[in-house]
Amino acid sequence: MKKKHSIAILKKYLIFREDARKISAIIQNENKKERNKTFYLDFSKTNFFSRSFIDEFLNMIDDLRKKKSIIKTINLKPQLEKFLKRVEKRKQNIKKETTF
Repeated sequence: MKKKHSIAILKKYLIFREDARKISAIIQNENKKERNKTFYLDFSKTNFFSRSFIDEFLNMIDDLRKKKSIIKTINLKPQLEKFLKRVEKRKQNIKKETTF
């Protein structure tokens, strides 16, 4: 059975790839305690994402999914959710265009 775990992201501005790596480290540390968790990342305090943060964040999500973790975002401000989806779609298109 999957256990739900909420992680509050307290930073107002997520700019650097290192910010995404820190979130990943927190999740991986929690995942060592119990495998196959569903993690809810609470972005209610966050007002800004940079493109590089989102790129690394999406890479992190892909890596964690391979390890059977489920990552969900909650309390994203509408403009951040829109930006996240736009970058995600662009990354998917680039993968399609560059895959043999």
